[in-house]
Amino acid sequence: VSTPAVNFFNMTFQNGTSTDGGGIDVVCNAGSSLNLSVKGSIFSGNIVPMNGGAVRIRECVDSGFSFSRTSFNNNTTKTGSGGAIYMM
Repeated sequence: VSTPAVNFFNMTFQNGTSTDGGGIDVVCNAGSSLNLSVKGSIFSGNIVPMNGGAVRIRECVDSGFSFSRTSFNNNTTKTGSGGAIYMM
């Protein structure tokens, strides 16, 4: 069984709002896996009330996550954790 892959290249995630994960919010089904790659991207000014100002990744097992040549600027969470990245 192959692991699904999601790739973002040269993207800007700016001024996003959500309950969790202002730029990207990944929730895998229990026991599932995912390969996420973000390259040459910008996360800026994303705001959430809970977790992961820029990115939240939740319930992914046996997964791979890569962030390269990517900047995180002024991403915030009001009451939760992970201004830039939150993984659970």
